[in-house]
Amino acid sequence: FQLPGIDILCERMELTTAKQCQSAVHQYGREGMLSELYGVTDWDYDFRGHKFQGDWQAALGVSIRVHHLTWASMKGSAKRDYPACIGYQSPWYKEYAYVEDHFARINTVMTRGKPVVKLGVIHPIESFWLAHGDTQSSGELKDEMEHNFEKITEWLLYSQNDFDFISESILPSLYKEGKGFTVGEMSYEIILLPPMKTIRSTTLDALESFASRGGKIIFAGEIPFLENALPSDRAKKLASRCITIPFTHTSIMQEVEPEKVISIRQTNGMPANQYLYQLRRDGNHHWVFIANGKKPPHKEVIPPRHIQITIQGEHTPVLYDTLTGNIAEFPCLYQNGNTVIPYLIHGHDSILFRLNPGKTDKVFAAPATPRPVIGRIEWKQPISYTREEDNVYILDLGQWKLNDG
Repeated sequence: FQLPGIDILCERMELTTAKQCQSAVHQYGREGMLSELYGVTDWDYDFRGHKFQGDWQAALGVSIRVHHLTWASMKGSAKRDYPACIGYQSPWYKEYAYVEDHFARINTVMTRGKPVVKLGVIHPIESFWLAHGDTQSSGELKDEMEHNFEKITEWLLYSQNDFDFISESILPSLYKEGKGFTVGEMSYEIILLPPMKTIRSTTLDALESFASRGGKIIFAGEIPFLENALPSDRAKKLASRCITIPFTHTSIMQEVEPEKVISIRQTNGMPANQYLYQLRRDGNHHWVFIANGKKPPHKEVIPPRHIQITIQGEHTPVLYDTLTGNIAEFPCLYQNGNTVIPYLIHGHDSILFRLNPGKTDKVFAAPATPRPVIGRIEWKQPISYTREEDNVYILDLGQWKLNDG
């Protein structure tokens, strides 16, 4: 394949789908990732929805957007598909450049350089196959394994511990001996094994080699008791030389925290567990894109949040405003060799920084006065407007009669 791709319907937050595809993109060194998006999002899906869904997917690697959909014609009985046509049949289509220019700027940047990912997670799919029987005998076990799979993905991503899944089936063809745990174009510093029942011999070969070179391996939860689906204590012996922890959010976070590259917290110090990011190294500088990864409970009323973005190393952040195209150096702080960026983020915001090496002279200082009010709209009063075209009255299910019949 050239460009791995996914299809997201109904505005579902399929983090596992996107992350599996992004992992393949990283390891095979592909130049982009495709997604068909916006299908089945209803007729009132507005620009906020288009931006939100596009943003979180961009943070998880999507760089080629396949829009659902644009009509060739309104003729025929099959035109009840939704969302509204992204074309001239919708009155807002001339304004859609506001959305697409935003993503064009993001995708131009986030296909440059190479992704920075330190953590690899062994994919547990082959253990799931062992439990894939009828619902009566294995339904609860399958639900538990699916739950664990979703949780490890959410725990890591929402805590800004970016990772790649490692497929046991493709590992033999992509694994390379060398610095780190190298899979194709990626090299990982930590390998995490979620609860698993079976593991391949080829995977154990690679893990044992990595452990012998001082690599960090974490067994979280159940240690595989099968090798190639046959009884074996080989994984247990390996685990005795590695880190073994319970499969809990706190235990996993404590082990991966030292290698964390980016941290986003609220001003009270608590983690801001709703943001996704993608970090890329491009020559001697980096790019980081941050997006909201959880749907707001009420999209009409979303209070802004003060957050602190902490990035390993000392950088000069430059803010690229993807909605306007403006570029400006952004003030920050330096603490313990890290760059700290205080930021006021609104509900539908996303953030793109270029991180140049070295410190900036623009040290952050809290504003002495609130931002000035540039205008007020009295929404309870009528306002004037101008139509771009005549109104059309739509007969959804019309009724008629001929003569007196």
